[in-house]
Amino acid sequence: MKRIFLFALMILLSGEAFSQGMFGMEAGVGQSTVKKSYKTPVIKGYYLYKLSRNFYAGGTLSYERYSFLEKYNVAPAPGSNNAVINIRQKSGYMFLSPTVDMGIGYRKYLHIHAAFGLGIFTDGTQLSNKYEQYVATPPIGTAYDTATVNTTRNIPILASRYAMGFSWRIPTGGYWNIILTSEYAHIPANLTNFGPKLKTDYVSFTIGIMHKYPMVLVEY
Repeated sequence: MKRIFLFALMILLSGEAFSQGMFGMEAGVGQSTVKKSYKTPVIKGYYLYKLSRNFYAGGTLSYERYSFLEKYNVAPAPGSNNAVINIRQKSGYMFLSPTVDMGIGYRKYLHIHAAFGLGIFTDGTQLSNKYEQYVATPPIGTAYDTATVNTTRNIPILASRYAMGFSWRIPTGGYWNIILTSEYAHIPANLTNFGPKLKTDYVSFTIGIMHKYPMVLVEY
């Protein structure tokens, strides 16, 4: 652990080596695009290296949490025994995403960015509500009840995301900026390994701070 802190300290003290870039941290809220969804936390940090006056490239480490209820239109019938009626999922993923960023305008207060990331499941639960068929005494005959089953094991360990967004940067003096970011992420993976399809995209709004290193002129 001491070596990790020492390594992090050396990186901070050698910041001039990254003098053509910027780094920042943001936090906020997001929400799945499924009809019945709930607001969840978003946290991310990033470093972007300056390629030209307007373009940057680097990486983002982010945590996203999805919380939603997906319903399936399954009517009780002889063939619907053990059919899933709905899935309630709360799952968190940590993503590492290569990121490209472009500043717009002379002072570049407005930026747009795109990222593709691979994530690993960190925490959460999945509950599946299913039909259960049973035989009742006449004249009812065959009937159906529902049962809730913990299917957290069905949440995939790995997931991917494509994201696009824009941010507004507010200078505060020195080389620090306040960042307001809006982002839309497409998640192509099915968020359950078994059962009916479970897919969602994600919209987030975050606020944070960003440090931009000053331009360094090199004389030859």
